[in-house]
Amino acid sequence: MSLYNPAMIKVITFDLDDTFWDIMPVIRRADERVLDWFAVHAPRLLEPYAKRRSCGMREELMHEFPDKTHDLTFLWKESLRRMARQQGLDPSIAEPAFEVYYAARNDVILYSDVMPVLEQLHGEYRLGVLSNGNASVERVGIRHWFDFVLSAESVGAAKPHPLMFEQAVRVAGVPPRQIAHVGDHWEHDVKGAHDAGLHTVWVNRNGDRWPAADFTADAEIADLNQLPAAIDKINVEVE
Repeated sequence: MSLYNPAMIKVITFDLDDTFWDIMPVIRRADERVLDWFAVHAPRLLEPYAKRRSCGMREELMHEFPDKTHDLTFLWKESLRRMARQQGLDPSIAEPAFEVYYAARNDVILYSDVMPVLEQLHGEYRLGVLSNGNASVERVGIRHWFDFVLSAESVGAAKPHPLMFEQAVRVAGVPPRQIAHVGDHWEHDVKGAHDAGLHTVWVNRNGDRWPAADFTADAEIADLNQLPAAIDKINVEVE
C-alpha cells in the first residue's frame, strides 16, 4: 500500500452520543437530578419541567430562534428561563439549574469498546470529535485522546449540515478522502460525511436495517472493536 495514496485515511472523527455511550439513560438521570434540585430550590418548576417535552416549548424556541436550533445549551436554558417567568420566578435560576443538569449530562458510562479502540488508534491516526450534542469531552475524561473537538455549538451548525464536515477538513488539514467519520446516525453522521466527501463508518449497535436506497456507508460495524479492521479494509479498497 502506498504511503502517499491521496485517499488513504489519515484522520478518524467520531460522533459521541450513542456512539461512545447510550445517551437516553444519561438524559433521564440528568432530568431526575434537576427535578431533585427543583424540589429543594424551586418546587414550582417541578411540574412544568416534567411536562416540558410534551408542551412543544423546544419546537417553539427553534421556530423563534432559527439561528440557534443547533445550540442545545441555549435551548435548554431559554426554555427554563421561560418556565421560571411563567411561574413568577427569577429566570436567572436557569444558570445553577443548568450546572446540575450539565454535571449529570457528562456523567456517562462509556461502551466497553471505546477505550480499547482509542488506545489502539491513538498515535496511528489523528483523532477528532464531531458532535451535535453538548457533552464535554473534558468532563467525560477523554479529551486527551483527540487532536481536535468540534461541536454543533462551536461550529454554528449541526450534522448533517456540511459546515461541520468542512470545518473538520480545515482543522485536520487533509483532503476529505483522508478522513473517515464514525457514527451511529445514518443521516447525521453517514449521509452528512458522505455528501462532504469523507469516508464513512456506520456504527450499527442495534442491528438496524440500512434505511437509504441511494448510498451506503463505506463500512458497517456492530461495535467499535471492529473499527480498526474496517479502516484497514477501506484503505485496501482505495489503494
